[in-house]
Amino acid sequence: MLKYITAICIGTNGRMSVPSNRDHHYRNLKDRYTNCTYVDGNLELTWLQEQNLDLSFLQYIREVTGYVLISHVDIKRIVLPRLQIIRGRTLFKMNVRDEEFALIVTLSKMFNLELPALRDVLRGSVGLFNNYNLCHVKTINWKEIISDPEGTDIYVYNFTSPERRCSCHKDCKEGCWGDGRENCQEFSKETCSPQCFQGRCFGPNPRECCHLFCAGGCTGPKQSDCIACRNFYDDGVCKQECPPMQIYNPTTYSWEVNPEGKYAYGATCVKKCPEHLLKDNGACVRSCPPNKRAVDGECVPCDGPCPKACVGVGVIHSGNIDSFKGCTVLEGNLEILENSFKGFQSVYANFSFGERYSKMHPDRLEVFSTLKEITGYLNIQAYDNDFKNLSYFRNLEVIGGRALYEYSTSLYIVKTSLESFEMRSLRKINMGTVAILENKHLCFAEAINWDKIRKSHEHHLMLSNNSDIKSCKARGLVCDDQCSKDGCWGPGADECLSCVHYKLGNRCLQNCSVLPGIYRAENNECKPCHEQCGSSCHGPGADNCTTCKYYKDGPFCVSQCPTNKYEENGVCKQCHTACVDGCTGPKNTVGLGGCNSCELAIMNENATVDGCLHKNESCPDGYYFEYVGPHQDQESFLRSLSGKAICRKCHPRCKRCNGYGFHILICQECTNYKKGEQCEDECTMDYYPDSSTKECVKCDDECRGCTGPSPEDCSSCQNFKVFTSGNIHPNNSHFRCVATCPPEFPHRVFPEDGDSYCSDSDRDMVKSLASAMETSEGTSEGDEYLQPKSRAPLSATGLRSISSISPSPTPEKYWPSAQAMASDGSTSQYQNHLNQKLLRYAQSHGFDPSARNSESDGSSMRYCGESIKMRDDMGSDEYDSGRSQAQVGTLKLELPVDEDDYLMPSPQQTQGNSTYVDLIDSKNSDGSNSNIFRAYSDFYKNNIDNPEYLMNNDPPSQTIGLPTVSEFVHASTNASDPGFKPAQPYLPQRSSEEESDHEYYNDFDRLQRELQPLKKNKDGAIV
Repeated sequence: MLKYITAICIGTNGRMSVPSNRDHHYRNLKDRYTNCTYVDGNLELTWLQEQNLDLSFLQYIREVTGYVLISHVDIKRIVLPRLQIIRGRTLFKMNVRDEEFALIVTLSKMFNLELPALRDVLRGSVGLFNNYNLCHVKTINWKEIISDPEGTDIYVYNFTSPERRCSCHKDCKEGCWGDGRENCQEFSKETCSPQCFQGRCFGPNPRECCHLFCAGGCTGPKQSDCIACRNFYDDGVCKQECPPMQIYNPTTYSWEVNPEGKYAYGATCVKKCPEHLLKDNGACVRSCPPNKRAVDGECVPCDGPCPKACVGVGVIHSGNIDSFKGCTVLEGNLEILENSFKGFQSVYANFSFGERYSKMHPDRLEVFSTLKEITGYLNIQAYDNDFKNLSYFRNLEVIGGRALYEYSTSLYIVKTSLESFEMRSLRKINMGTVAILENKHLCFAEAINWDKIRKSHEHHLMLSNNSDIKSCKARGLVCDDQCSKDGCWGPGADECLSCVHYKLGNRCLQNCSVLPGIYRAENNECKPCHEQCGSSCHGPGADNCTTCKYYKDGPFCVSQCPTNKYEENGVCKQCHTACVDGCTGPKNTVGLGGCNSCELAIMNENATVDGCLHKNESCPDGYYFEYVGPHQDQESFLRSLSGKAICRKCHPRCKRCNGYGFHILICQECTNYKKGEQCEDECTMDYYPDSSTKECVKCDDECRGCTGPSPEDCSSCQNFKVFTSGNIHPNNSHFRCVATCPPEFPHRVFPEDGDSYCSDSDRDMVKSLASAMETSEGTSEGDEYLQPKSRAPLSATGLRSISSISPSPTPEKYWPSAQAMASDGSTSQYQNHLNQKLLRYAQSHGFDPSARNSESDGSSMRYCGESIKMRDDMGSDEYDSGRSQAQVGTLKLELPVDEDDYLMPSPQQTQGNSTYVDLIDSKNSDGSNSNIFRAYSDFYKNNIDNPEYLMNNDPPSQTIGLPTVSEFVHASTNASDPGFKPAQPYLPQRSSEEESDHEYYNDFDRLQRELQPLKKNKDGAIV
């Protein structure tokens, strides 16, 4: 298909109406269709009855979107040599028939209607009615041309004279449009192969079918080979749709302008819509849809209710004036006649009377103040004393001229009472001419440069018999000084067609600095600053403001900052890149001064956000990923993160994790040390840290704390130390821990201020004991009191000997304590051990204990000697447990001891209030200790059994395993009397609670009191 340049022209809708001026009617047709290739609408050729009229201006028409009407045409030959397709989007309906026609020829006397290129009538039927001389059209095979399944061809001849006969050229296969070979009918459908069902072809073979987008045939199988297009024609190619104005970018997920986009105009794709049409959604339309309004030739969504479009109803009167309230576009014509103001009686076509309309004041025309466009013509022929100007149409911008009045006029003002126009917004008259005639009071008409307003100059301008210039000057009806030579619509600087200096909207100004909020633009125009600007600007747009009314976003002034920015001192600043849904500050957190939300938030221990991460980032070490569900409490701080994710902090013991906890299934790497299946802050006492593996390794079983795995790495021992360097000292770290002393170190030493250790010499044991005894007397006696196994029952004689001991720390002062032992050798294990060590120590230093104690009681010395002998014969393990016997005078006592030879306190059924006894008397004023212990009676009174359980200072009425004080003293006194007979041994009564020696310790409260440490009171006593 050959490419052609599309020249679009607007069709008419006059049907068969008779024009008032046939001359003007022909001129109007010629002006409309000269060089036209595409008729948007209907092609109506009517009332052309002069046989010599030239219709050659129709030769370029290729397509008509509506119908073709030829009526009352007497020209002998009508030729449309290039007309290929009639689309029939609008059809002609006759009152006497039901069919709707896309091509109708009626009541014409033409001899030939030559349409040799016509290939397709897409919709509607063909009607030929009562054409006196037409004959060739009867030979046409209309099935080849009509594509509408419901379409048909109708031929009617109702004249009495016979029809004229015609013949086709010999080369014509069937029908023809006229004489000559060039008028033979071409076939592209009826001769096609069945494979081209309902399609066109360029030959009879199955492979010679036209493309489905073709209409009227083709020259080949491609889309570019079509003679005409069924849908849209785009630069020589038939397409289903025009290229869209916007295309979707899948990378940025947004719509972008398509550089190849075109608007659908009828069946043609165009880069720009014609002047009289509007752009809407990729198409050229006559009017905007209900939810849009026209702005600068484009349909845009309405802000609130849309402007109102009205239909012209002819003459305006009091009965219909209110129906035009709020109209912005009037589809049709507007006529204001003298009867509009005076009122009239309507008369129907059958001469019956209709409604009578009352008078109407001219000010009621104010309803047209919102009108911006009239698509047809404006006809004003009214005289009223109050009808002085047309300021009611002050916002009218366009008169379309799609329909024209007499003399092909679109603005017709004749015989009115007007003095001025005052249609200051009128800038365009698309079609037709202007006729302003016989207005005796009207000024400004001759001063206006009408050629600047009219777009069609084929019609002559008609201006005559209006007010003269002298009269206008006398009345002050002259243009303002700021108006140019193009004239004006009335007095005032806002009625000028153009300005001498500068123009602001409809107002002419001396310069652009006389008013605030405007700037100097191109073409001597002053324009208002952007609405977001403050008091001034230096150019168009929000980026040329000197100051901003609200906020500044980069170079732009805005009413509010965009979502990805926050406001600070009137300036919009960028949120952190990790923010989602905006922010209130620069911080990379969620909350005030930070992000409103983020795709991935780092949560700290206080349940607040430390920072935001991008969606594709991972949680940092020390945090684990957690999804936030969409249904969060309205008051929860996580509501802003609903549907997002957070990084929660691992347990402090974890360095990397996949959840909260410190088990190795959750904790992938420990912060400090790993112990078994858990992470620990530090290794426990019986474990040591391995720095290479960061694990806690168990110490040797004999260690109490260690630095390594062997018993030589212990910090201290569970049982005994064996010093490896031979230097026995508490600070010596060279030792190993053992459960029992080895043969080479058989002696066990229990120092008071250190760990037990094994020694190869018993000298160390004695030194240890001696060191313990060198402490202060009060402390020694207190310790002796607190360790019952070091005490033995004492006789009065023994006590008197002890009281005479000097305080020097020599072995002699300790030995007399052995005289308190029973003569039968019954004593505790610890006492026997002490006696043995003291004896050896004395003998090795040339000290004879028997000589120093020759004045003592023989029984006491015998007790000591036998005890030492017994100790030599018996091992220490023989005294580990059981009951120990002690004798005081002639009284033998059986005391309960535990396995370490500690006295076991007996449970008491009742207790009174008491305090701890003072073990040590106050020192003399000279600092000497005259008596280490109190008198025996006092001592015995307060120290029988465990004294802390004696609740007062009175002698006990009963003791467990011990006699009362009075009995003891009486027995001791009478023992030296030769006539004294010993009484029966004292048998202590056993209580029901003495079933078990250790049952007492099951009482936690008593045990707690038992273990209270001793303290010194103000006078130095240990309590």
